[in-house]
Amino acid sequence: MKIFILMKIMKLEKLSTIIKILVSTLGINISNIYYIGKKRFKEEDLVSNSLLFGIGIGTLIIVLLVMFLNYYPNLFFKDIELKYLKIIIFIVPFLLIQSFFASILLVKGKVLEFNLISIFRYSFLLLFISISLVILKRGVMGALLSWLVASALSSLFSVWLIKKIIRIRLSFKGYIFKKTLKFGIKGYIGNVVQFLNYRLDMFLINFLIGVTQVGFYSIAVVFAEMMWFIPNTIQTILFPKVSSSMKKEATETTSIICRHTIFLTSVVAIFSALIAKSLISIVYTSTYLPSVKPLLILLPGVVALSCSKILTSYLTGVGFPSIGTKGSLIALSANIPLNILLIPKSGISGAAMATTVSYSLLTLFVLYNFLQISKVALRDIIVIKKSDFMFYLGFIKKIHRKIV
Repeated sequence: MKIFILMKIMKLEKLSTIIKILVSTLGINISNIYYIGKKRFKEEDLVSNSLLFGIGIGTLIIVLLVMFLNYYPNLFFKDIELKYLKIIIFIVPFLLIQSFFASILLVKGKVLEFNLISIFRYSFLLLFISISLVILKRGVMGALLSWLVASALSSLFSVWLIKKIIRIRLSFKGYIFKKTLKFGIKGYIGNVVQFLNYRLDMFLINFLIGVTQVGFYSIAVVFAEMMWFIPNTIQTILFPKVSSSMKKEATETTSIICRHTIFLTSVVAIFSALIAKSLISIVYTSTYLPSVKPLLILLPGVVALSCSKILTSYLTGVGFPSIGTKGSLIALSANIPLNILLIPKSGISGAAMATTVSYSLLTLFVLYNFLQISKVALRDIIVIKKSDFMFYLGFIKKIHRKIV
């Protein structure tokens, strides 16, 4: 019963996240980082605009989706009751405010506070759900209400953290919002397109060869995307740093980080290729061994895209968010026909090939533009150097001294 409840909650969380990403942020969090880093506008104006926009667009989404669900209650998530869907919608404004303010904390160098928001949210979520399910026996409704309260509290916590460093005024500056929207939406469109690049192959597999193959392919994707932990973590920190740094410093930092990221991700990919068959057999049993081949095919694309993630952060930070968007559109335009062509012939291995090709095209486009803008030599961002190995050696020695 508890597993059934948690599965429903996971589906609903996925729904709210998709709403937040695809409908509502409009790149405001990207703009906040860029404009605060560049000191183009007053911080309190950007903070106030973000708060009021989060409340306003969040409320609008609630109204529109409630109306939509009243007319089309069973169009999506047919196995989840309408009352649960309506509750989850009310979480969206809190997620928005939390997202906007977390980005501001990052660019202000408040990494600890940035992480505290997530710790705060999930700690209270765990506490409230435990009380609701174990003590009060409230089921799905209790768990969702717990989630709503935890999201509201974490949103208020993010407001409190921001208020400690930046004055919040309930005033909306339209001309500033117009600028932030114009900049942010360039990167936002890229995020939406890239979201489609990540998941469109699942839909096409389901449509062309059936849901069973989706299950095999999804396991390959999960294992492959775990390797993005390194670039995703770095990307989160790099964009604010680039936005608040001089271009020369930002370029040097990005070059070093990019070659380290490619090297480390490649090492992890090679290791994963060696143990993939054994690992999938242990975790999922031998029934899921058809996942191994597509996983191996996905690995080169995953490594390539790790480079693109780093370079896109740099390009956005120096004022070129549209480059990542154009690259994502190129990748998507290749991804769709390749999937349609290769899936009927090669199954989920064909989908993996299409994904790797599209990721590689995106990376080549971003890499070309980075080289043109930064004037850095190609070898400086993709080839690991002797000094880099000395860095690793020094790091290992430092850890060893602490342990011993």
